[in-house]
Amino acid sequence: MKKFHRAAIALLTLVVAHIFVPTVAAHPLGNFTINHYAGLHVSREAIVIDYVLDMAEIPAFQEIAALDANGNGQPDPVETAGYHPAQCEAIGSQLDLRLNSQPVALNLDASAIEFPPGAGGLLTLRLTCGFSAPMKLRGEDAQVEFATNAYAERLGWREIVVTAEGLSLRGDFASTSLSQRLTAYPQDLLTAPLNQRQVRFEVDNAAVRDFDTPVPRVSYRNAGKDEELACDFIAGCDGFHGVCRAAIPAGALTTHGQVYPFAWLGILAGSPPPSHELIYAHHDRGFALFSMRGPSLSRLYLQCAADEDLANWPDDRIWLELHARLGQGGPGLKEGPVLQKGLTGMRSFVADVSL
Repeated sequence: MKKFHRAAIALLTLVVAHIFVPTVAAHPLGNFTINHYAGLHVSREAIVIDYVLDMAEIPAFQEIAALDANGNGQPDPVETAGYHPAQCEAIGSQLDLRLNSQPVALNLDASAIEFPPGAGGLLTLRLTCGFSAPMKLRGEDAQVEFATNAYAERLGWREIVVTAEGLSLRGDFASTSLSQRLTAYPQDLLTAPLNQRQVRFEVDNAAVRDFDTPVPRVSYRNAGKDEELACDFIAGCDGFHGVCRAAIPAGALTTHGQVYPFAWLGILAGSPPPSHELIYAHHDRGFALFSMRGPSLSRLYLQCAADEDLANWPDDRIWLELHARLGQGGPGLKEGPVLQKGLTGMRSFVADVSL
């Protein structure tokens, strides 16, 4: 009863402090939100998940009150030492990772907690959890599915990012974080935050070996059968994160690169495609591209300055620019909600092999 009474008084103090002492700006997504970021990194050996939880002032206050054993209203190191690994374990139980439709157990490798200042002298809570799961690929493609059900009923930002090392991935996913791991929420998405709770992608498990022999080989799986090509030479045109560069022996690479003075502004829009074909457009205001992602999804790109600020591109401006660059002489664009947006710097990269 005393603890409940103390918590009730503290909650009243919280409300008063929040109203009368706004010394720090409130959480940009609202002080009741719980926000999530999941960064999946896929390699041949494992899937590593960087999970970040950002609690705004009200839920953070409730968590601090629950762990405040000495009643001083502060999250002391002794009190939080056991809290963050236990919370990460609880979150891990709400994550569903599947490889070829089979559940994969996650290991908790690391956990940490911070309490950044919030509005009215209150604290927010930032929990970081590092999970991993072994993934042994043996010459066959694989399908990966991931979903998070942590705090499923609470409002907030939910973002999933997927990257790979030495593998090619196929699917519709983001490879960069719009929120910079919940540290800088895009202003134009605050009223319609991301709500990505699941992702599905395929791992193209082609492998390259024997680069340093007269007969280099490519192995892959086709129609359920293992296949292998014996080659005179191999051209590794599978991108910076593809399988070829990672298979080249150390010390045998000479790299060449060029950074271009422009970037891609890419969006995923919930709008029906104007065409089933790719649309490329060269315009005085810059290049533009449309590609179909489904009957109600479109991926579109605009050329912009290399140092462009994403905050300068609200949805209305994006659609105006797309109409201007893609609308002349082609099928009309149908607008829809912008589900993702991001900036990607453009560069060329070539790796020469000397064996």
